[in-house]
Order: sequence, then C-alpha cells, then structure tokens
Amino acid sequence: MKKGIYFLVILLLFLSVSSIKALAQPRVTLCENYTTSGQPIAANTEWLMKPTGGGVYILYNNNGVPIQWPKLYVLIDREINGSYEEYATESFAPDQTKSWAVYDYRFHDKGTFKVRIADEQLNPLAERIIEIRFDNEGTEQEGATASVSFCLGIDENENPSDVSESFSINRENGSYIYIYIDNGKKAFETTGLIVDIWKGENYDEYVTTKNLTVESQWIATYFKYTFVSAGEYKFMVYRSDGTSITNGYVSINYK
Repeated sequence: MKKGIYFLVILLLFLSVSSIKALAQPRVTLCENYTTSGQPIAANTEWLMKPTGGGVYILYNNNGVPIQWPKLYVLIDREINGSYEEYATESFAPDQTKSWAVYDYRFHDKGTFKVRIADEQLNPLAERIIEIRFDNEGTEQEGATASVSFCLGIDENENPSDVSESFSINRENGSYIYIYIDNGKKAFETTGLIVDIWKGENYDEYVTTKNLTVESQWIATYFKYTFVSAGEYKFMVYRSDGTSITNGYVSINYK
C-alpha cells in the first residue's frame, strides 16, 4: 500500500515539474509594439495588411534567462500546397544582457507563415504560426484611411481645428491638446478603443495607455491629453479586440 502511495507522489511530482517546464519554454510573439521590459503589445496571430505589405515586431522571450548567443536568426517559412517552404532568413545581434530580443520585419506577401527564432547554429528555439491577409477594400475607397489628428480645438461640427504636427507646452505644468481619431469615414464597429502612447526618438519609451468608450456606429472620436514633457510622440490606436486602426505622430516642444 505504501509503495502505491510513494509511486503516486513521485508521479505527481514528475507531472508538476513537466508542466512547469512546458510553461517555461522560450517563446516567440508577433506584435504591434512592445514595452521597455520586453512585453508584447497588441500581439496577434492573424494580421490584416494593405497589399503593399506591412511591418510587425518579432519578439523573442528567453524565459527570463539572458540570451547567450551573439547572433540570432529569424527563419520564416511559407505554406505552399500543404507544406512549408523556405521564405526568408534574417539575422540580428541581440542584447546579451537581456532575456528578450526583438526584430522588426516587413511582410510583402499574404499567406500562412511559420516564424522561428534560432540560435547561431540554426537550432530552433521557438516558433509561431501566423496568417497574413490583405485588406483589398481599403485600396478601393479613396480617402477611407483612418488617421489621428492633433489640434487645439474642436469646432461646433465636432471637427478638429488648428491642426498641427508640432505644439509648444508650458514647461512647468504642461499643456493639453485634442487627439482626434477618424476611422476613415467608416464605423468603428467596436465599443472600445485602446490608445498606446510612446515617446522617444525611436518611440521605444512607453508612456501610458488610454481606454476610450465609443459607440459602434461612430466614425470618429476625440479626447484631451495633457503633455508634461517635450519630445517625439507616437499614438497607436486599436479596437478593444487588439486589431490595429492607425498611428499618429506629434512633436512637443517647450514654450
């Protein structure tokens, strides 16, 4: 009887360790952006892009362990007639003081792709299957491109006024401007918008996230945002399900 109990305990311990190891495997994620600690923002496995293609970040997480290889490879295969064929091979040098690395890649074709991260001996470390689709509708409707405008006011018709790409703010207390989101004359088809705000020369400094409530039939909305420091800013707008709508850029200076 005791032997049976001992065996059961050992089996449970083995399964627990195996489960922990399975959860602790390195992983690769494709996302719209990432935080300064290497966490993905707006990750997805299905991407809707224009026929000219689009860029995504390929984010590799080494499970908290600093990356030991001076070079990593991005291996991309494309599904053709039920099997994957070599599509692209890229290499980059990761920061070996970090346990994560990122590569900015632009897809030019639609289809199903297997994206792998490999070490310098081309041994696969992690992989992800993704789907790229083209948004043909957006190319057929002139003026139907979503946009973000930055302005000092909203007129009586709820349109932006005094629009600019550069503003000056109070050095001590900051200043607010209006952020106007136009979905290209099409309904948002969601009741929530997510706006990620980034700062810096390469827009790699995360600032904050704004969550907006909208009506699904609305085609535009706006909100006030107070800038407290000068710099180059990027506003990334998503629907509540994480699908990207558009990005906006603005320069903030001190008076």
